[in-house]
Amino acid sequence: MKIKHEKSLLLPENSGPNLYRIECCSWSPNMSKLAVCSSANNQIILFDANTNERKEKFALKPAGKNFSKKSFVVKGIAFSPDSTKLAIGQTDCVIFVYKIGDNWGEKKSIVGKYTLQTPVTCLKWCNVGIVFGCADGKVKVIQTSSNKMSTLLSNNSMVISMDIANDTIVGGYLNGAILMNTFGSRDLSGQQIFTHSCPPFALCLSHTGYVCVGGCDGKLVFSNVSDNNMLRSGSNKQNIEFGSEITCLGASPSGSTILMTSLDKIFLFSLESKMWRQTMQIELDGTCLITCLLWSKDATKLLAGAVNGAVELFSCQWRKKLIGDNHEVNFVGSNQIVIKDLASNSSSVYRSNSEIRDVKIVRDNYVIIWTSNSLITGSLKDPQNRYSEIEWSSLPLDGVKFCFDYENVALITVAGELYVVEIGNNHLLASVRTEFVNPHLMSVRINERKSKAKIFAYLVDLKTISILDLISGLQLCVWSHDERLDWLELNETGKRLLFRDKSLKLHLLDILNQESTTMLNFCGFVQWVPGSDVIVAQSRDKLYIWYDFSKPVIHDISHGSRTEAVGIIREGGLTRVIFNGSENDFILDEVLLEFDTAIEDGDLQRAMSFLETCNMSAESDFMWRTLGNVALKSSNLTIAERAFAAVGDVTRASYIRECLEDPMKLALLDSDWSTFESHDFDNAIETYLTLHKWTKAIDLAARWGRDDVKEDLEKKYFNWLLESNQEADAGELMEKAGNLEEAIKLYLKAGRVVQAAGAILAASSKRDFDLSVSLIESVIRELAASKFYEECGKLNELPMINNITEALNCYIKAKAYNKAIDLARKEFPDEVVRLENQYAEYLLNEARDPAAAVSHFIEAGKTERAVEAAIKGGQFERAAEIAAILDTLSPVYGKQIGDYYASIDQLNTALEIYLSCGCVKEAVTLLNNRGQYNRAYKLAKKLMDPDEAKEMYANIAKSLENEGKLKEAERIYLTCDDADSAISMYKSRKQYDSMIKLVKQFHPDLLISTHLHLAKELESEGLYNQAESHYVAANEWKTAVQMYKNINKWEEAYRVARTFGGAVPAKQVAFLWAKSLDNIDSAVKLLSRFGLLHQVIDYAIESNSFVFARNLVLNSGLDMKHKLNEVNLKYALWLEDEGRFEEAEALFIESGKAKEAVLMYIHNGSFSDALRVAEEHVNDDNCISDILVAQAKSVLEKGGRSIENLTRAEALLLRAGRIELAVKMYKDNDMWDEALRVCEQYAPNLSNSVKREMIATQGNKLNLERSATRTIMHQEPQFEKKELLSKLDEVNPKESLEMAEKAGDREAVIKQALLLSSKYIKEKSTVEALKVLNKYPSVFLIPESCKLLIRIALDLFAFENNFEPSLNVWKALRDSFLQVITSSNGEAESQTVEKLLLITHYMLLRRVLSSLGGQNGANELLIKLSAGMLRYTDVIRVDKAFYEAGKIAKDNNRFDLAFVFWNHFLDIADAIEEGDTNVDHSDFEGTDVPSEVPLPNELFCVENDPKLVEQVKSWILKTSMDNEISQSLPIDAFRDGNVYEASLINSDSSISLPCLVSSYPVIRHKMLELKPGKYAANKDDWNKLLMLTKVSFWERRLERDLAFHWKIVRKRNCR
Repeated sequence: MKIKHEKSLLLPENSGPNLYRIECCSWSPNMSKLAVCSSANNQIILFDANTNERKEKFALKPAGKNFSKKSFVVKGIAFSPDSTKLAIGQTDCVIFVYKIGDNWGEKKSIVGKYTLQTPVTCLKWCNVGIVFGCADGKVKVIQTSSNKMSTLLSNNSMVISMDIANDTIVGGYLNGAILMNTFGSRDLSGQQIFTHSCPPFALCLSHTGYVCVGGCDGKLVFSNVSDNNMLRSGSNKQNIEFGSEITCLGASPSGSTILMTSLDKIFLFSLESKMWRQTMQIELDGTCLITCLLWSKDATKLLAGAVNGAVELFSCQWRKKLIGDNHEVNFVGSNQIVIKDLASNSSSVYRSNSEIRDVKIVRDNYVIIWTSNSLITGSLKDPQNRYSEIEWSSLPLDGVKFCFDYENVALITVAGELYVVEIGNNHLLASVRTEFVNPHLMSVRINERKSKAKIFAYLVDLKTISILDLISGLQLCVWSHDERLDWLELNETGKRLLFRDKSLKLHLLDILNQESTTMLNFCGFVQWVPGSDVIVAQSRDKLYIWYDFSKPVIHDISHGSRTEAVGIIREGGLTRVIFNGSENDFILDEVLLEFDTAIEDGDLQRAMSFLETCNMSAESDFMWRTLGNVALKSSNLTIAERAFAAVGDVTRASYIRECLEDPMKLALLDSDWSTFESHDFDNAIETYLTLHKWTKAIDLAARWGRDDVKEDLEKKYFNWLLESNQEADAGELMEKAGNLEEAIKLYLKAGRVVQAAGAILAASSKRDFDLSVSLIESVIRELAASKFYEECGKLNELPMINNITEALNCYIKAKAYNKAIDLARKEFPDEVVRLENQYAEYLLNEARDPAAAVSHFIEAGKTERAVEAAIKGGQFERAAEIAAILDTLSPVYGKQIGDYYASIDQLNTALEIYLSCGCVKEAVTLLNNRGQYNRAYKLAKKLMDPDEAKEMYANIAKSLENEGKLKEAERIYLTCDDADSAISMYKSRKQYDSMIKLVKQFHPDLLISTHLHLAKELESEGLYNQAESHYVAANEWKTAVQMYKNINKWEEAYRVARTFGGAVPAKQVAFLWAKSLDNIDSAVKLLSRFGLLHQVIDYAIESNSFVFARNLVLNSGLDMKHKLNEVNLKYALWLEDEGRFEEAEALFIESGKAKEAVLMYIHNGSFSDALRVAEEHVNDDNCISDILVAQAKSVLEKGGRSIENLTRAEALLLRAGRIELAVKMYKDNDMWDEALRVCEQYAPNLSNSVKREMIATQGNKLNLERSATRTIMHQEPQFEKKELLSKLDEVNPKESLEMAEKAGDREAVIKQALLLSSKYIKEKSTVEALKVLNKYPSVFLIPESCKLLIRIALDLFAFENNFEPSLNVWKALRDSFLQVITSSNGEAESQTVEKLLLITHYMLLRRVLSSLGGQNGANELLIKLSAGMLRYTDVIRVDKAFYEAGKIAKDNNRFDLAFVFWNHFLDIADAIEEGDTNVDHSDFEGTDVPSEVPLPNELFCVENDPKLVEQVKSWILKTSMDNEISQSLPIDAFRDGNVYEASLINSDSSISLPCLVSSYPVIRHKMLELKPGKYAANKDDWNKLLMLTKVSFWERRLERDLAFHWKIVRKRNCR
């Protein structure tokens, strides 16, 4: 841990230490305030804990008015848990509670005073209450909510120290005893842990369970009180002999660190492997003695108070780290962190019993903390700082995902397991197995709307919802749906669940009743209204609102279905549905919303209060009635009375008021008579009589055994019945009493004849039946008159009447045939058959019971009618049994029976019945329907007309085809030998596989053409995969490849070519595929993916696609670079065949085959190009010689053997060094004198042999004078001239030149000038050599002069021996190069000469500009020239160039350029000194500054200053420390990419033209084009040069320079 002093809150006082002692201090739990108490004047000083600023102070009061402010000492102060109050414990036997308030500036007032018997010695305030120790040895707690006081610890000695951690309290006593207890324990004295060696004035208790004790003897004891076994054995203590007095102890909130103070020092002890070790010591100078020590709640701050009044504040941390931009994590211990919100400056503390390993913050609101054994989740916005810590040691650490979409809930997903954690609860609520962890597919509700319910809904699979009670762990419901679900949500009470399926149907599930209701058939948006059970959903252009689940309120959405609801907001007393677009918010009915929610929550008082504010309407009337009914069910009679009174139901309201007096009457409202009867017998009887419920009253009297009351009630009931003309009820009463005759009379009087007959018949079975016949006969007459014939027949059968015939007739009239038949069987047997037939007909036609009529028809002998009745009754099997005994069966009945057996799949029985009754067509149809087409067709051909059968089968097939039953239709077509119809059917239905199968079977000769036809048709319809299969089947896979190529489906084309054509076609397709791609990188990746890069490159070469092949190689990896030369060579050979020689030359050279380019030019007669290539790229003199020989041969072959051609050929051969060939040429043309001349001039050793040959050829005709004569000029030479020429070879070149000049021999002058210039170059007299060439301009007609001039330029550019050429020298060199360029002899060296001319021009211009002294913008051009000329350091001296460029940049305040140039100059100087040719080129990578340059043997000495390098190093070192100076090359703002401003190479590798004035790249939009594509200048630079020309002293020189610009441009254009 790191402890750093942050601020001195109070400075020490020097006027006596005892008067300013800091007694105690306290942090507020919300970390916003700090209170410090000083003994000087017993006042409290309050600090702002966030800013550490002193805010307020107030004086403390003594216990009584008669005491002074110094009559007591404060022994403890503590903030209340809500940080708004401050408790003060004083030695004058009182504890005051001051109200501090939430905000600064609030008035401080005493809100609590607790008077004690003994002085307070220490004080703390925890969640339980105010805990304090007294001088009488007791530690007590004051429960501030009830002001009750109870004892926690008790001892005979005075309490001198105390501390609290978790629910444990430890106290230290004057006699050394250490006692411990827990809150809620029944033990009022506590448990003694151990006894210390001296009074433990310093004591602390850590959250890890360790008590630390110290005192004046310097002994420090640590005791683990969390382990009971160790506590009993005494092995839990650790003793440390410290030596000096211990004054204070304080444990960090994490419990892993304890601070101890001794005098003016602070010592830090850390817990390591259950042992405490000292790890740090801090000395506070000037404090004398530390008297107070206090940790902040989050352990980030430490406060120390001293005896001299000083208060020092320290910051504490192990380490810090930032998470994002908004949160700072402070590790204040191994198991505690503090997370600070940097935006709101609020902090949250998280502590664990394990070591914290990692911290993660999600959505800026939630924290996830991994420890060694657990996982902590919490909300950073929770004002109560609640968090959950669950064990995680046995669970995986990888692949863990978190979801915080629900309030106070963390959902953790790992390895398919979902864990539910309630924030603030340290136990897992649930663990379920699910793969669907989308927030839309699960829902959690925990303690919402005071429901105390914890419900979790999730998906087991996509069609099954599981609902879990998280409190009991029971599964409340498992609901299976027939479609996949895509959204679900519980209501806030967890009683109902909304869910929507993939077809967008909305359903509501009642979880308790497990009933589902479909709410909408189409639903887009749906949501529960927050804080209620109201549902809002959108279906297209309608908004549905369910205030009541039974019926929605529907509203139109003005902008239709394009407008979608996006959310619901409740604020300001309004509930609004928010829409996207321009739709206005929709405001819900707050009355219905509030009322339904109150009813659902059971808050009837809230519902009534809300209805009181509403006006009466139909809706409010309904809500009042609903409230009344709900109140009655919950027995809330007061609200029920108010509700019914509000709707004007006075009767019910009055009765409810009576129920208030007699609650038992309330049972009658629910018709609960049993409850009502059990209360008061007399009251119940009276109530029944009032309601005229005589029978209930009589039954109640019987049940209670009150016979007297029962008899009295029966008499009164009988009389009441007679009085009220209720004779029938009176008759029943007489019948029950056994007075039958009187009962019958009463029945007859009441017109209840049937009831009278029933009484007679019931009594006739008794032995004591005795009733007059006349009374019975009168009843019979009444029955007959009323047409109750059946009862009449029963009475006629009585023995005392015995009228059988009349009884039979009565039964027949009553159609009681059962009784009639039974009577006939006994008395009239002959009538039985007739009665059976009548009964059967009655059952069939009138009673509509044909099934019952069957047996009666059989009894009557009516078999066919029995069959009909059985069919109508659905008894087909019985009908078939009956029909079997008939000779013939009607087709009508047979078809119905056959249809039945067909319906139950008894096929054979049905066919037998169909055929037995002649229903052939039905039999055939049955077989067809069952797929037995062959059997059906045979039957039809056998029993039906052939045309009819064919037509029937055609219709059946068409019908099956229309129904989509193609297989059945095919079978019918094939059965009827009509395969073509089946083929046409499949074609029309586009079932080509089945079609092809039939074609292959019945028309194999048409199979290929059918495949092709189908393939083309499918291709036109865009069904390419199907078209491919048919092309392949027709062996036309190439057409399939072409099809895929046409639609740019190259991968499919490649697959087909590879599969069916093999490697070669696949390579061709891959080549075309790659070539079709826009990006060459994509082509390379494609070919590499298929492993075809080599093959496609080869194929591209074979197909003359050289550019494509070359691009493939260039964009491939290093392993393909070897192919580049091969591609270039073959490309060059092809270009040669095409006559594109310049392109071929470049590729020959690039491929390292420059000799091939030479041969190409020789073959095509372009000898100058051949020479140019050979000189530039072929390091072989023989090659140049061969070119010149070939050119000479070509001259002779094409131009003939003229003197001019021979002379030209001679020059070429001599230039090639092939003197013998020149001699041979003249010999072959019999020009012996010319041959001798060549020998004498160039090969004297050949002269004799040539002479001999000439003599042998011409004899003695040799003309020696002619052979000695040199014909150089066309006129005849004079004698004096001959003499001079004869002496040329005898003197030196200078004299020879003078002699030749005197002689006027132009050729000799040229020759001697060249020789003299060469001699000067060898002697290092470069300027003299240049003067000779300039004096005789005609030498520039000779090619050798160009090489000499190049040598001169290179020597001048090398600046050897610190030689600096003059302005005239540069001008002479420039003019010389211009002469060479304008002559034809410089063609072979044209590019080199042009480059050297441009460098010379820049040298000359820079020399002129540097002489202007910085006037009128010259320095800016000078800087650019110096920087741009660095691209030519492969020619000019590199160290001098970089030094001068850096110096010019530095002198003109371009320090960025100066730093880079001089830094590179130092690298060059080091390389020259060490003899190393490798110079760091990283600063100029990607520019046109060459990386490989020739290094001089020694460093160029500028201004003869030997300390040059040291001065440069000093400036570089100084500049490198200046952060304001860029140390990299400046970027060009006018070009794309990071391009150096002086580099000609652009970001796309193209090359810009150099400005003729500044040497910088020419900007396109500022270009002054002097010669298109060759020379140009930047307009700004050109104008500056013009301005300098007009105003400068060097006007003439600048004018000449401008003239040179136009001259070079004009002459180049002329060329």
